[in-house]
Amino acid sequence: MTVALQSAERRSSGTRRNQVIAAARDLFLSKGFEQTSIKDITDIVGGSRRDIYGMFTDKEGLFDAVLQSLIARIVSPAEMTFPARPGADIGQDLRAFGTGLLANMLDPATVTIFRQFVSIGAARPEIGKQAYLSGPGVLYRRLSDYLLACAREGRLQIDDADRTARIFVEMLKGDYQLRALMTNETTFDRADLETHVEQVVALFLNGAGRG
Repeated sequence: MTVALQSAERRSSGTRRNQVIAAARDLFLSKGFEQTSIKDITDIVGGSRRDIYGMFTDKEGLFDAVLQSLIARIVSPAEMTFPARPGADIGQDLRAFGTGLLANMLDPATVTIFRQFVSIGAARPEIGKQAYLSGPGVLYRRLSDYLLACAREGRLQIDDADRTARIFVEMLKGDYQLRALMTNETTFDRADLETHVEQVVALFLNGAGRG
């Protein structure tokens, strides 16, 4: 088998896998995990139960793949606006992070995903915990590492970077995410969000004692 043919087969396999994940994700979000059968998925994407199990071992394995795809949609945009190391202007770093985080959290698709995570976590705590550790937990750790680096450089006064990261994120959320989750309000004035982020960052840096 030629290298070109092998590469084409890998692309085809990857495309097929993504199609199954996308179909399962839509069904899990609309019907729930327990109510979705493998037949429901194959009715959409074709193939057989054996095909699905060959890719994901079982329904739990497929759910885990779907979970990771959902988590990536929540975490990645915020991570991409956040530098691995402190820049020349900490305030600018934090404002960019806050703006990206809020925009992503208030996206209608993300709001739907969070609702599902809460529902899943209530019924299946082990999966809810996995979602938390792989989603928000990753975000908190990234921010904690950043704040710890700032403290080591003497630019912020922080005793507990993990706790501080969580406090900062919760300040950023304000009541926006709660309103989105409870009232389905996801359209907010951009200037209002930017002002909110500015005020949160200013309050945070004042409390952290920027050097």
